[in-house]
Amino acid sequence: MLQRDYRRSGNAEDERRLIAFQTALLRVFGDLNRSFQSRQEFSDIVARSFRKFLTGFDAVFTLNQDLLLELQYHRREDVALWHNTRWLGAEMPGLRPLPVTDHFNRASDKWRPEEPFQSNARMQPYYKLHGSSGWLTDDGQPLLVIGRDKTGTIAHHPILHWTYQQFERHLHRDDTRLMVIGYGFGDEHINHGLVDAHRAGKLRVIYLVHPSGKAIISSKCPELLKVPCMCPVTLPAAY
Repeated sequence: MLQRDYRRSGNAEDERRLIAFQTALLRVFGDLNRSFQSRQEFSDIVARSFRKFLTGFDAVFTLNQDLLLELQYHRREDVALWHNTRWLGAEMPGLRPLPVTDHFNRASDKWRPEEPFQSNARMQPYYKLHGSSGWLTDDGQPLLVIGRDKTGTIAHHPILHWTYQQFERHLHRDDTRLMVIGYGFGDEHINHGLVDAHRAGKLRVIYLVHPSGKAIISSKCPELLKVPCMCPVTLPAAY
């Protein structure tokens, strides 16, 4: 609501309220990101690690705005991780890393959109559909999508609009197989993209990892039950 109000009015009071809320939210993300930096989240046994598992995908899309994967996946200089894969590493297409201000606190790293937005065929693309706690606009403002007016925010920022287009493009490839980890099917624009790909005959199968299994689809987006859905594991809710 605060983002929408400021976009509509542009007045100083709406800007003050928006900045105050975003500042508080970014403090929470800052604590979370420092926690991810200070401990080992993924196994260092590369062959059996979750990081190695991720290298097998054509692209990775996330709705999360923390820096877990930036800190422990795509920024790691790990030759063994990318050995025998088609990639040299991972990248966030369309984002330029800003100069590092604190080499001991990589959780404070920042990125800024840079046109023309494009991906490198030798790098695994990693897209953040709702922006990131580490992204900044040209005027230094946070660039992350929060609240109910997500489609309005996405349409307002070229990098977010382009990133969502990449999501739709990948969904509409022939014989698309999608792995969904932890998504609660609560975002209508994401669900709409999945349903469109299914109706177009492109979405072949969904591999779903969620504590509720297929029940989460039936309650939030029942049309997707028409897509073959595999639940390789149902995690306990406390995971």
